[in-house]
Amino acid sequence: MSDHSKKARTGRSRRASHLSDMRVPHSLLTRHGLGDPPTHAGQAKRHLAQVTMSPDRHEEAGARQAACADGPEGVGCVLVAALGAAYGSIEAMTTPEGAWQETPDQWAQVPGDALERAITKTLEALEVGGTDPVGTRLAKYYDRAGNFAGATFVELPHSNPADITAADLHAVSLLSVNVGPGATRRILEPGQARSALLDKLSAIREVELRDAGADDFLAMAELYEEVKARLAEPTAAASDRWVTASKLCARKRPYLFPVRDSVVRDYLELTRYRNYQIDWQVFRAMLRETVILRASDRAVAAAHEAAGDRSLAVDRGRLRVLDAALWTYARKFARRA
Repeated sequence: MSDHSKKARTGRSRRASHLSDMRVPHSLLTRHGLGDPPTHAGQAKRHLAQVTMSPDRHEEAGARQAACADGPEGVGCVLVAALGAAYGSIEAMTTPEGAWQETPDQWAQVPGDALERAITKTLEALEVGGTDPVGTRLAKYYDRAGNFAGATFVELPHSNPADITAADLHAVSLLSVNVGPGATRRILEPGQARSALLDKLSAIREVELRDAGADDFLAMAELYEEVKARLAEPTAAASDRWVTASKLCARKRPYLFPVRDSVVRDYLELTRYRNYQIDWQVFRAMLRETVILRASDRAVAAAHEAAGDRSLAVDRGRLRVLDAALWTYARKFARRA
């Protein structure tokens, strides 16, 4: 690890923003069965008081929402506490002290509207009804008899998490990217390039993105930049390298790295920032939101229902299911462009 990286990892980290600090996309919350959301903090607090739950959870939820601002600007904060209390995950919906809130000091900050936009669009992609239901799309994507990558991307065959093998490169190719002959040799053949890659891979602990802290982000960035450098070919476009690097990192740590497919980034309106730091922070924040997690679980159940007698190989991790739901929804917009 470089001296600069060591210094960055031991330095202070910035506390990330959270959904409770912004306006909740009310119409989508309603569509996902979360009731008719209030428009004022006082109404939200009365809504919270009416939620059916045990007395101890009422007390805890009330304590957490006590610091919320009054008026319209406090609705998001109070509603977050109400939703968390109602669905049994107050910790996931509020902002407790924890590494997951931390971001490296020098990293780009997520613009205030970027997260709200991403959550709104993600909930749209996770809808179980409508003309393009998520269950139907995921059933097709995860169908073992079909021709989509599905869970095969992660499970083919499951290799040593501290190693990069030919199976990993083949898995990446299932997501419509290619690793050229030169890059294949640099990644697989013994030598300085491979050693550097494996050192950085081994430095990443196996943790879910929703629980990643500043140190995790820094270790992820070191691996991502190293993979991108080893993929470089004189005739390759820079965009080819970052797409392939993101997918190889996602293969090795499927519950930590979003795939960052260009189609999904365009749909979530993240492409404008051209920054993986923002992308990762947005996905981490979304995976802390109970409304997203609940919608994701409903999507998986809907996929099994839509499959009927077909055999599905559904990803076990929520991040991968989220990636799949977003890609299967966003690709129709890419086709129109």
